[in-house]
Amino acid sequence: MDDDKKNLIAICRSDFGAYIEKSFNILNPHKKLIPGRHIDGMAWHLSQCITGKIKRLIITVPPRHLKSHCASIAFPTFVTGHNPGRKIITVSYAEELAHSFSRARRKLTTSPFYNLMFPKAKIDPKKCTESLIEMREGGSCLATTVRGGVTGFGASLVIIDDPIKAADAMSDSERDYVNRWFRDTLYTRLDNKNDDVIIIVMQRVHDDDLVGHVLELDDWTHLCLPAIAEEYSEIQYTEHYTHERLVGDVLHPETETYETLMRIKRIMGSRNFAAQYQQSPLPENGNMVKAEWFKRYADCLALDWFDEVFQSWDTAVETGDENSYSVCLTFGRKGPDFYLLDVNRGHYPYYTLRRLVLEEAQVWGSNRVLIERAPSGISLLQDLSRERGLNLVGITPDLDKKARFSRITGVIEAGHLILPEEAPWLAEFEREIIRFPSVKHSDQADALAHALWHARQLDEQLKGCRVTLIGGPRTVMFGG
Repeated sequence: MDDDKKNLIAICRSDFGAYIEKSFNILNPHKKLIPGRHIDGMAWHLSQCITGKIKRLIITVPPRHLKSHCASIAFPTFVTGHNPGRKIITVSYAEELAHSFSRARRKLTTSPFYNLMFPKAKIDPKKCTESLIEMREGGSCLATTVRGGVTGFGASLVIIDDPIKAADAMSDSERDYVNRWFRDTLYTRLDNKNDDVIIIVMQRVHDDDLVGHVLELDDWTHLCLPAIAEEYSEIQYTEHYTHERLVGDVLHPETETYETLMRIKRIMGSRNFAAQYQQSPLPENGNMVKAEWFKRYADCLALDWFDEVFQSWDTAVETGDENSYSVCLTFGRKGPDFYLLDVNRGHYPYYTLRRLVLEEAQVWGSNRVLIERAPSGISLLQDLSRERGLNLVGITPDLDKKARFSRITGVIEAGHLILPEEAPWLAEFEREIIRFPSVKHSDQADALAHALWHARQLDEQLKGCRVTLIGGPRTVMFGG
């Protein structure tokens, strides 16, 4: 054996990331694995399960990003190579899928390169079936399904790969079955519940899928890999190094560009995209607002059809990715109904924010512009008070965020907040409103609370209550 091959064998034996690539080449000799940060991250987190540093691991990643090769094919064979006596159970939602993973593991384990890497890891052909691989050293790897049998089998490593298919995720009974199966059946198969490892890899399909369920039961390490970063994050891939993800960063542009992802989103819809690609499913039932309360409009609506068009701004001072957003909600109002027409949300320096307030008002022909009297909002109100044709409304918060929001839930429940059926910003807006107040950023919820509450207040004041004019007739200031 030449030195290059010896070095490659040594690297693949010690480095799981290198083994992932080599095992892919063995199974797919006519394809080339395209490296990616998500593969680095999955490789490192899975390798921590070998050493016992991680005992409960969740990996959520979009479809077609090699999660099954990494976790259900490469990882079990790598573990078996180092410890042929270890017992493993792998689980999928369908029998054919489970068996296909088992066939791939068998092909890897019997390949010449694998035998050079792990000469002690030999299959016992007399004790193998389509779903079970047994090793001469006493270890085994059982491939089963959520509805398959595991009675009589124990393991020190359990890998669950997509326990429910997306098409079944909307069924309460299917989700409940999977969640009960995990608690009542699979969890009992661990030989040593203190030290043994459970790994769940899947694309999110519902707020109450298995990942959502187990996160409420135990402490898990969660590697969450959305297709498009919605906030600053880091993907750890060595003990000391991470890949940085800024807002808007695409996970693997070599295979799915931003434009491709937007096309996928248009085809599958915002809700499914939010779950399966963004790993952030919209809950069916919210904390203060329920999803079914939202009404929908399908057609483009002429602005002159509305009684008025107005905007609500919630502005932030800092512009870093960890800080709050500045957001503008644009509404068209028709009678008691509020049609959400647009959302502009981002991290903007003050000079950009000032320009956007003017541009958004001009583009939409806003009758009035609400701005909260927060530090940056006060500056905007003062700075823009002399702009011609800009009707500014300064909002002074009178209650805390949750109390302010609670005042407008009745308006939403009554069906007076009407959202588009599709929009690029829709999923993120729905997610925040439904999950409020259990959210990291509440800028959209704050702007919505101000908009709906003060629109109703304006109605009452225009019926005869006193209106205080500040800075001339263009700017109206309201307290709570």
